[in-house]
Amino acid sequence: MTTPTCSNGDKDPQEIIASVKQGCTRVNFGGGQVDIVSGKFVFSASEAYMIEDGKMTYPVRAPP
Repeated sequence: MTTPTCSNGDKDPQEIIASVKQGCTRVNFGGGQVDIVSGKFVFSASEAYMIEDGKMTYPVRAPP
């Protein structure tokens, strides 16, 4: 595996958020790493928000 990428889809981001009852969205990503044996890709979110009833509500923070 080399550098993974995410491509744009055909949906408007606000349309996707409006369709989510409960979840979270990541706005900015931090560093990441790949386990070359299993192929698992792990990354951190430097900015993320909860989505409730189709609206971004509050920032998600890492536990202290």
